Amino acid sequence: DTIKAVPTIGIFDPIAHTDGSIANSLQQLDYILSQNYADELRGFIILGNWPLQTGQPLPWEPRDPFSVSVDAGPRTIPYLASGQLQAAVAQDYFAQGEKALSMLIESIHNKRPPEEAIIQVPPYVVDRYNLGDFQKNWIVWLQQ
Repeated sequence: DTIKAVPTIGIFDPIAHTDGSIANSLQQLDYILSQNYADELRGFIILGNWPLQTGQPLPWEPRDPFSVSVDAGPRTIPYLASGQLQAAVAQDYFAQGEKALSMLIESIHNKRPPEEAIIQVPPYVVDRYNLGDFQKNWIVWLQQ
């Protein structure tokens, strides 16, 4: 839905589906890059972080092609720092935790239960400009 709302971005074949394993994800990336259409390929959207779990560089040069991960965690940081990913769409774990704790305190201490059954916390985009803050949050959270 987000991509449809941005007219300058489109998704076209190939779309590689994996079985969710790290090895299969890397095989799919290699397959796409080996095909004739690889010359026309302008970017990757990586849904999930399976190719990022190895810690090994992705099979392309930094910033070419443009690559975005729709998942962000500690293992995403080196890929963003090196330029192999230009952005990652992240769940805002910290805002989710803060919101949940605030609701719990309000419910217990002030006898005010949440008004809504489902509370949505919007995702945010991590890129080279806010990578330091993202990394600091994970260091604090994981106490590393």
